[in-house]
Amino acid sequence: MDDLGRRLLDLLGEPACRELLERPEPERAALIGRLYASERGQALAEVLADVEGDPDDLTRLRLIAALREVLG
Repeated sequence: MDDLGRRLLDLLGEPACRELLERPEPERAALIGRLYASERGQALAEVLADVEGDPDDLTRLRLIAALREVLG
């Protein structure tokens, strides 16, 4: 899980990772929409949409744990 957090940190940077942790669900959806509108952000938007679409929310909880681990 530590590897996931580090990869996201490298890809997104610390401010964006902290933003993902702190935003409520409607704001995360808007963020994903903005990423998808950007050619460079489409792949990431698709991954984040899959994370948000997990019916048990387990994927998101693992993502949160991984980010918290590397952000301290």
